[in-house]
Amino acid sequence: MKLKKILEKKSLKLILLLFTSLLIGSVSATTYFYLNMNGTITVGSRWLGWIQNGTPVPGSTVSPNLGVQVDQVEWINTTSLNGIYLKNTDTTSHPVAISVTTALSSSDFDYAYMYVYDNSTGSLLHTFDLTSTGGFVSLGSLASNNAYLLDFHINGTIIGTYDFSVQAQYQ
Repeated sequence: MKLKKILEKKSLKLILLLFTSLLIGSVSATTYFYLNMNGTITVGSRWLGWIQNGTPVPGSTVSPNLGVQVDQVEWINTTSLNGIYLKNTDTTSHPVAISVTTALSSSDFDYAYMYVYDNSTGSLLHTFDLTSTGGFVSLGSLASNNAYLLDFHINGTIIGTYDFSVQAQYQ
């Protein structure tokens, strides 16, 4: 009887060991398949950038402060100290389009125009009415190491601070 109990215990342990070995063996025998991805990221520099007061503006936004007097026609000629340019620093030309994305209120201004000139030739490329939004207007290709000059002609009728946004798009 004692022998039978010992054999039963040993048999139970042996069966448990055998079952555990089979379980480990089946898990180890599972085949896994893998898919790998190798990518490349190229980080380049911006080809076009803003220049204000003769200094390149970091990032992609320039924020000029255009001060004018109420009911006094103001030409803000940016060829002076407040110069605002959109410059191509790349070795190839790039097509450029500009859009007024946030307009000034026409009730606050008799007119507010932004003139875009080719800086190398002085020719007027387009006149933007800053009191109305619209789609992008193509200005053609901006040549390598050339710039567009921005001038403003404004007549404000009500004292205050007003915001507008212009977006330049290039390829």
